[in-house]
Amino acid sequence: MVAEIDDKPGRQKRTIFWIVAGAVVVGGFVLVPILLSAGVLLPALCNCVGTNATPIGTAFAVQNPWLAQCPTGATYGAEGCAAGDYVYEMTVLGSSVSFDSVRFQVNNSSGSVAMVATPGGFTVVNSTGSPLASSSPGTVLEMNGTWTSYGPGISGSSLLKGTYSVLVDMGVGDPLALGYTFVALGLPPYYGSTAAALP
Repeated sequence: MVAEIDDKPGRQKRTIFWIVAGAVVVGGFVLVPILLSAGVLLPALCNCVGTNATPIGTAFAVQNPWLAQCPTGATYGAEGCAAGDYVYEMTVLGSSVSFDSVRFQVNNSSGSVAMVATPGGFTVVNSTGSPLASSSPGTVLEMNGTWTSYGPGISGSSLLKGTYSVLVDMGVGDPLALGYTFVALGLPPYYGSTAAALP
């Protein structure tokens, strides 16, 4: 819908546009064409749920998280945790997502993203414990980008299978019973989050 408004006599009319149609859903987001002025058409990103989006909780889940300490000689790159660090391991209960469609984080008891004293991170391993994908280690337990390394034959488009496990390196501080929560965040075509309490 278009309306022309003449603010003051002798001045050029301003054209005001309302968005009524033309939105396009791309990967779960809505790209809305907006006319900023006559003849200028720019796309704007609307953080909306597209009609073809799927809740991440229906496509990915973990179960039975348990706490251990990473063994002597282990490294984050080779085993998914550094020697002496506390690590949660949980099995993937079911999954139809690719590695690129999900991001992980740990929240503390107040619901904020957890921070740890020494670098930790997230690693997906197969049934033999071999790392398939790892995030960049850091003291903020949140993936802000893509996985930073992949195992042989794995890429961002690979299926994160139900036979895999997720390791969360929590650093050197004992996290037992401190109220942490593992959170999986969906990326297009998924949205929302799903969570599991960490013992």
